[in-house]
Amino acid sequence: MGDTLPLRRTGTQVRSCPLLSLDVILTACRLNASTCCDRNIGELAEGDMELLAQFHGIHVAPLQKAHEKLAWMVPAQRANKVRVHLHTCECRATIYELCQAGGLRFVRRSVRGEKGVVVRETEWLLAVKAEQLWQRILLGEAR
Repeated sequence: MGDTLPLRRTGTQVRSCPLLSLDVILTACRLNASTCCDRNIGELAEGDMELLAQFHGIHVAPLQKAHEKLAWMVPAQRANKVRVHLHTCECRATIYELCQAGGLRFVRRSVRGEKGVVVRETEWLLAVKAEQLWQRILLGEAR
């Protein structure tokens, strides 16, 4: 998939994301032209990986006019442990996470509001399908 974007910092180490190509990340950034950690990530060039490594997450692009409406369901306790592979920036009220449990993947959406946090998730999918869904969410093609 080409270059990958480091998405999380753990102490002094940066964990990289093999699931998202730099092209997908930069496309989402350019569509959004939003800031994260007080820096405009919509203006970065593709070769500026060192600066991108400083970000703790990405913002989803604005919702596109012709988008897929996803069925968001109440979380089911299908597994004891859920691993979060990727997540969007936590500076927004809505956070998306690409999760894995029991050999399947799904996207979890957490919306923080005045009445607390509302958590919903997509259907559980095979890894390839879930990664495609994740990219469509990031690009504003699905919500």
